[in-house]
Amino acid sequence: MTSLVFVLLLVGQVAPAEEATVVRCLCGTVVYEHAIPLKNAPSNIRYKTKPMRDLPVALFAHEEGVSCCQGTEPVAATTTSRGGKFKFKGIRPGPYWLLVRASGRDSMAPIRYEPMKGYSASSSTYTFALTDTGELDVGVTVTVD
Repeated sequence: MTSLVFVLLLVGQVAPAEEATVVRCLCGTVVYEHAIPLKNAPSNIRYKTKPMRDLPVALFAHEEGVSCCQGTEPVAATTTSRGGKFKFKGIRPGPYWLLVRASGRDSMAPIRYEPMKGYSASSSTYTFALTDTGELDVGVTVTVD
């Protein structure tokens, strides 16, 4: 059996709901992504990632024309596990902001939760990467057998 893995990074700090990353589960791993220029070619960069534990993760309703999370209560909140993992259950489909707080700084990404009947979390995983610039990039890894 051969497995094929696709990795897609979708970048976004502020975006209309229709430009949000579609996710099939409200789950994933929060990592810190550090850019390291290569010694022999500084314009080329490699990325080092590290799972981030004990970080607050919150889910906010995404209202068109309203900035993320200002004056509103989160729909749900949790904390990342030792491996940086988190999961929300019992949430209605729709547009949301996923907010992660690290070192006193809020980083957010627009997402659209569209669950799929029969979806298996083992077929794709979501990575939420905190970058050196404070952005929260959404990565989707899809495994096809």
